[in-house]
Amino acid sequence: MSFEDTILGLASVAVLGGYLFYRQWQRVTQNAEPADSKDWDGKGFDASGIAPKIDQVRKDYLAHKHAPESHFRRGLVAFARKAVAHLAYFQDRTHTAE
Repeated sequence: MSFEDTILGLASVAVLGGYLFYRQWQRVTQNAEPADSKDWDGKGFDASGIAPKIDQVRKDYLAHKHAPESHFRRGLVAFARKAVAHLAYFQDRTHTAE
């Protein structure tokens, strides 16, 4: 390998490294800490336009015949139940009085 090839290879590595460093720096500065949720401005949603459609879907759902339960579906429901039960929000917390 000649001296020119070595210099060209090192220059290529330096340019690539500089580019990757610059892209990482952009990601870090653009994705800074999100604002605290208490500082968010709430925006309302007017559901009056879709309320009749929602009522119709609910009525159709109750009138619709469902497929018979399968073992696979029961297994999925049991798996989801266990997964949700293990989330920290649903864990039983004991509070100690100090």
